Amino acid sequence: MKSGQSLRDQYCKFPHFKPNYVEVTQPRLSNPTCFAFSVCALQEKMIVCVAVVGHQNNPLYIQSFTEADDALKLHHIVHCSLDVVDERVNNPKKSGPTLNETFLGLLYPTENYKVYGYLTNTKVKFIMVTTDLDVRDADVRNFFRRFHAAYVDAVSNPFHVPGKKITSRTFAERVSTIVKSFGLNSAG
Repeated sequence: MKSGQSLRDQYCKFPHFKPNYVEVTQPRLSNPTCFAFSVCALQEKMIVCVAVVGHQNNPLYIQSFTEADDALKLHHIVHCSLDVVDERVNNPKKSGPTLNETFLGLLYPTENYKVYGYLTNTKVKFIMVTTDLDVRDADVRNFFRRFHAAYVDAVSNPFHVPGKKITSRTFAERVSTIVKSFGLNSAG
């Protein structure tokens, strides 16, 4: 291990991840790979991107929670998910939520991600991309409920211009808090 480099930085692909405990930089374990694996396993339940897309499919807010080189790939995933949202909204007879249901559920899985969607009454779309392949619908619904409440507060600001990008620092901080708390009150 290089000096000044933690096991997390050495073995995990998400160096920005900050665990909720004190990290051991000098392992006292006989097999440091096991320690690094446990840190990486904690990262598997994370949201890597969230987006708010307007009713005309214009991006109102998009935030990636990964390294910069992944951001373009995640933006592409969000863009592709809009086709799935439109298909579900325009063809409600196929298996999927009813018209009164705002939670669209799993839009599509990829090899490394799962993409979930939510549609407001005003046709604003919320997209979430997660690396957790075993996420529970209840956790995702709770996330979208809180994300929607934060969005409503942001667009209710008298200085926000409807249809324009959301630039509120308070909204960004609130979204980050919601993302960090994702899945914490779930068992498993």
